[in-house]
Amino acid sequence: MGEEPLPLVVLEQDMQEPLLLPFAGTTAAVWSSRKPGRDTPNEDAIALFLYGADSGVALVADGAGGQPEGGRAAALAIREMQRALSEAGQIGASLREAI
Repeated sequence: MGEEPLPLVVLEQDMQEPLLLPFAGTTAAVWSSRKPGRDTPNEDAIALFLYGADSGVALVADGAGGQPEGGRAAALAIREMQRALSEAGQIGASLREAI
């Protein structure tokens, strides 16, 4: 697979194969798919956010198994973590403080 830019955000995707990406000094495998046999969309979300030169956050937000607005809730969790990391990075906070 080709290299994906970071940050990487995957929302409601039914991926056919995993992405292997260099991430914070290691390799991250990213894959998301709906439950086999289910016709409804995959409401899960995944994100890789770098924080500094060699740290990062790998985040999985479960779309709540078909509950109303599960995909929206998962996307909100990803967006809020991205916002928190961005704000913390601007003031030089540690990753622990950012989370």
